[in-house]
Amino acid sequence: MTDTRYLVRRYHRWYLQLSVPKGLRERLGKKLIIRPLDTSDLRTARLRRDELLPKIRQTFDELQSTAPPWSAEAVAQDLRAQVQLGQLSPPEADAELAEEVSRRALAAPIPNIVTGAAADDILRAQAVLAQGQRLSEAVRAHLDALQGNVRQQTWTARQRRLADLVQFLGDPPVTEVTRRRLADYVTGPLAASGRSVKTQRDIVGDIGAAFRWLRDAGWIDEHPAQGLAALVRESKLGREEESRRAWTDAELAQLLGHCDELGERDYLPRLVRVGMFSGMRLNEICALRGSDIEEQAFVIRQGKNKNSVRRVPVHSQILPLVDGLGQRDWLIEGLQPGGEDGKRGHEASKRFGRHKSKWGFERALVFHGLRMSFIAKMEAAGVPVTTAELVVGHARQSMSYGHYSRGLPLEQMREAVEAVNYHI
Repeated sequence: MTDTRYLVRRYHRWYLQLSVPKGLRERLGKKLIIRPLDTSDLRTARLRRDELLPKIRQTFDELQSTAPPWSAEAVAQDLRAQVQLGQLSPPEADAELAEEVSRRALAAPIPNIVTGAAADDILRAQAVLAQGQRLSEAVRAHLDALQGNVRQQTWTARQRRLADLVQFLGDPPVTEVTRRRLADYVTGPLAASGRSVKTQRDIVGDIGAAFRWLRDAGWIDEHPAQGLAALVRESKLGREEESRRAWTDAELAQLLGHCDELGERDYLPRLVRVGMFSGMRLNEICALRGSDIEEQAFVIRQGKNKNSVRRVPVHSQILPLVDGLGQRDWLIEGLQPGGEDGKRGHEASKRFGRHKSKWGFERALVFHGLRMSFIAKMEAAGVPVTTAELVVGHARQSMSYGHYSRGLPLEQMREAVEAVNYHI
């Protein structure tokens, strides 16, 4: 008969399971001691069991005769075994460890004072809990901590990018993720993905931020993703420059002509004109209602960053587009939320791009180019740079103005906007 006494098997791995003596159950807060044997081979499991059993029983004898020396690391060992057996989820194990540590800290001679030795014990306990936990679990913990602290669009992008990394690595234990494997991802599938160099560096930045958080949170000891951005390099192949640029007046005249051919009920003519004469981002325009127009100025209440929150005077050229707009009416009607972050500008951006290409405009001419044209017109008209920064929602470069100034009067900003003139 096969000797499996004190052994249990879960998910093809063997564990030692031993009942705690009744006199110790209240002190230990459990009825069973479970220890992973880290093997799927029964013969090896029996050998390891026979090595562990005398030590555990000796510990029971010592506990029954002396006051118990509490150890966060020992608590974590038991919690980790319960996670591996499927009795606890990783977040539940983390919560139980934190609760036990907190309870012990309150019961200490000087409550909430953690000595150096105790702090080391807690760090070792956190490392034990992280040991064996999958990268996907660690990523989930990072994303949970990030939720609500960044824009939803930023959170969704990081979630997608980290999911791609987990899939490539095969979801190993988080402590086994090496710099070499991360470098393989950056120089392999990421480099071959066809994404721009900037996007690749953004992805590497998200990976680095995640692993930095995992290190600081005690999931890992080292930061394997540090400096990975150096592996993302510009191609040395000669190619025509395709960066975005401002629209010329002649190109804008053609664009407006094509847009007007779509008819009065189409939203593209209105969208393009507002972009030309406000310098607002596409998503900012599409998020505006009649209630966001005050004192003949667009009020942007939420944006890309804190500088985006601002008021933009309505240029006289587009005043007819906002006159009579009801409080609940959208500035740009007929759009549905779309994309990963559910923004109304998603559909408009795609549709503008399709029509622009169909009308024969080059790739470098995009909707954001209208914002560039607006800024260029302000510069040509001699608008002070600090005023232009306030109008378009850029960070003010001057420490004096950027940190201490509360902005400019609306009428002064209106003069800057009215200085924009297209010769169409």
